[in-house]
Amino acid sequence: DSLPDNYRAVLILRDVEELTNEEVAALLDESVSSVKSRLHRARMVLREELTRVFAGSAASLGRIVTSATSVPEAGGTQR
Repeated sequence: DSLPDNYRAVLILRDVEELTNEEVAALLDESVSSVKSRLHRARMVLREELTRVFAGSAASLGRIVTSATSVPEAGGTQR
């Protein structure tokens, strides 16, 4: 819900519905440059929100994966 509606619409039409910038612009009755600008801003807002929400989870996951796997030494034995 933190993504404004005008950003959400462009993001969904481009990244989910896979319309071209030109198709989105025609559908929303806007210029292609406006669509590109809002798409960029929408992706930045989404990236910031996902980073904020999952930053701790990603760090924890990285530690879990790193500790659960080890690189085998030459000869195929694992420590």
